[in-house]
Amino acid sequence: MILKSDQEVSIAKVQMVFAAFNDSVKERNSLQFDADLMRRVRVIDATSAGTAVLELDVGNEYSNRGGSIHGGAAALILDQFTTTAFIPLAATAAKQKDGYHPPGGFTRAMNITYLRPLPLPATIRVVSEVVQHGRSMSLVRGKITDKGGEKLYSVSEHHKGCTLGAAWAAGGGGLGKCKL
Repeated sequence: MILKSDQEVSIAKVQMVFAAFNDSVKERNSLQFDADLMRRVRVIDATSAGTAVLELDVGNEYSNRGGSIHGGAAALILDQFTTTAFIPLAATAAKQKDGYHPPGGFTRAMNITYLRPLPLPATIRVVSEVVQHGRSMSLVRGKITDKGGEKLYSVSEHHKGCTLGAAWAAGGGGLGKCKL
């Protein structure tokens, strides 16, 4: 019997949740504005310690008039993808008994610092790490860098509600089971 490493299992969980998201968008024939990003993202790394590294090609459709990433687009990317660090901590989508529920709960607050313009088009990395994880509230830090991780463009603190409470850990899923 070959045992998979923590990294392999964590990456597989992230890929499974992303596939479930994309399938749910197709099934509903949805025009969700985050669906385009979900189709483009590539999982580079993830661990059960609550970390994730993603790569994404961002085109000019996300730029401002100056040709750099629009602040709102950077916020969407950080909001959508910093939550990925929670996925290895959650029950897999296959274990969720009442349909697909992303294991990220909802955004309570998000602070973003834009450090320099990010010229587009570009391939970026989104790196995230769970800092604190509780029953009903959690904190994840994220950053947007260039593909090599050398230039830092934006950093965020993402405060989440109902991320992975007891219902998630048991595989039950759903925000309806979260008590604030």
